[in-house]
Amino acid sequence: MQQKYRGLLIFLSVAAMTIVLELSLHELNARDEIIYLFFVLSILIIIIETKELLYGVLGSLVFVLSFDYFITEPIYTLRIYNPNHYVSFIIFLIVSFVVNSLVVQLQQQITISHRNQERLSTMYELLQTLNSVKSADDIFESVTPVLEERLNRKRWQSRQQRAPSTDIVTSARPCRKPSTSPGRGTRS
Repeated sequence: MQQKYRGLLIFLSVAAMTIVLELSLHELNARDEIIYLFFVLSILIIIIETKELLYGVLGSLVFVLSFDYFITEPIYTLRIYNPNHYVSFIIFLIVSFVVNSLVVQLQQQITISHRNQERLSTMYELLQTLNSVKSADDIFESVTPVLEERLNRKRWQSRQQRAPSTDIVTSARPCRKPSTSPGRGTRS
């Protein structure tokens, strides 16, 4: 629940700062393309910090609507008189969606890479430990601490502490006497 509010707070704060920057750049007579680049940068920040595609898509829509509302003629309406702005908005939304998808995929690959790195590190440490083992009985004793540390497992019983597993389990059914011959059995 806290992560959800954290993402929302990041989205709202970055969106507010971007809209203020948008208005400031417009007052400085900056070109529309520069403002679009700041929008893409803001969307990247939102996606990287929240790790969710939804906030990136919402950011794209908010930034396009804010640009239309505050900058394009007529100002303070959502109408567009210049047909070039329709094309610009469509291209901006497409670029934003593509960037969203790429960043989310990159974050997934980074997570997978970290997991693989941890596994390889564990295997390397196990191999180093096994290289120093002189007998088969020492394998369990030398590998157990490495696995406990890496896998965060409870302490395993050592081979010497375990009860010997030489017990033979017998069936719970009583044995039947074999009949001597078919049809000639005795009744008791």
